[in-house]
Amino acid sequence: MIRPHRWAFALLPLLLVGPLLSSPPEESVTALLPPPAEWAAEYDRVWQNCGQFAVAVPRHQFIDLRFYEVHASPFHVRVPYYGLQAFDGMWEGDRIYLASPIVRSTLRHEMLHAQIGRAGHGLLFTRCLPAGEADGS
Repeated sequence: MIRPHRWAFALLPLLLVGPLLSSPPEESVTALLPPPAEWAAEYDRVWQNCGQFAVAVPRHQFIDLRFYEVHASPFHVRVPYYGLQAFDGMWEGDRIYLASPIVRSTLRHEMLHAQIGRAGHGLLFTRCLPAGEADGS
């Protein structure tokens, strides 16, 4: 008799829910194409000061990222099990959403998420980003 593994049941809610976050409403978003030139240098600084301590190679290169300005501060996104939540910035794959007006510390915070390819806020965020940046403020 084949018995299902317990871990398979833990994955079931993720399969039923789909993406973990919904994107901000399209009507409130403007693509920043191209992103401001100085952001590439900022991305490199975040990598040198933070990202390289978590992963050997960035999960996303700056050139591959797409930046969007959301015309709300904060903006709201539906999060499974938590409902509508407020954000100043959000990383989702190769996309970074930033509330308007764009705050440098939020930009750096979301760049770090893109570099390490991980959600959540562990010690890396509190240790390597300057004070006030660990919470995305």
